Amino acid sequence: MKISVAAYGFIAISIVFVTIFMSTEARAQVLDRPLSLQVLASQLNTPEAIAKYMWRHFQVESDRAQFGREEKWQSPEEFLTTRRGDCEDFALFAQQVLKLNGISSFLLNVYSDKTAHTVCVFKEGGFYHVIDGTEVIRTKASSLDGLISEINPFWRESAIVRASESSDGGKILARFGRS
Repeated sequence: MKISVAAYGFIAISIVFVTIFMSTEARAQVLDRPLSLQVLASQLNTPEAIAKYMWRHFQVESDRAQFGREEKWQSPEEFLTTRRGDCEDFALFAQQVLKLNGISSFLLNVYSDKTAHTVCVFKEGGFYHVIDGTEVIRTKASSLDGLISEINPFWRESAIVRASESSDGGKILARFGRS
């Protein structure tokens, strides 16, 4: 049986479509292989792309509901697998993808009277900016106090944190308050 020129053309166009126009996740599914953090990071090369990806693919769920305990910080790889987590899981994922793209960042816990929240902070153009879950907040803040004031005036204390190597939680590296 002969294959027509049109059939070859259709096959070629299909390959081009899969290669160029499909998202990283869709290509990984078409190729039937798991999506790695490194492959994903090569496609998510801006803070906005990272936030948009998290908005589309991850769901907010408390540690209590997901793991049956008060606190568990998932690794970025684990979060990519579970696709569910709370603020520090989103922040850790964003921080790792930024790092894989050569963008320095850190995690910031912010505290109000009744709550705590974790965000990923990066500096660009001399100003601090935040990836807060699925949103990028661009500011004109040149200090951390200024950043906190711009994004939420009700936050009173803050701490630079990292995931703890000895537990499933975070470790405070530096704590500071606002006046």
